[in-house]
Amino acid sequence: MPDYMIQGLVPAVVTPFSDKGDIMFDAFDEIIQWHLSWGATGFLVAGDNGEQWALNEDELSQAAAAAM
Repeated sequence: MPDYMIQGLVPAVVTPFSDKGDIMFDAFDEIIQWHLSWGATGFLVAGDNGEQWALNEDELSQAAAAAM
């Protein structure tokens, strides 16, 4: 068992896409900032809203980095 426990508000964050299927990082930042303003302590990136299938490994890494 791990020595840590995830605590606090950890929402699954929506990944916004353009009409062309590109991640809209400006909008993603706004979403992250909104959640932070409401007390989020962490984020589940591309893990619960069904968009992970649409992301390649590089895009998933970029989204995780942007959330950090």
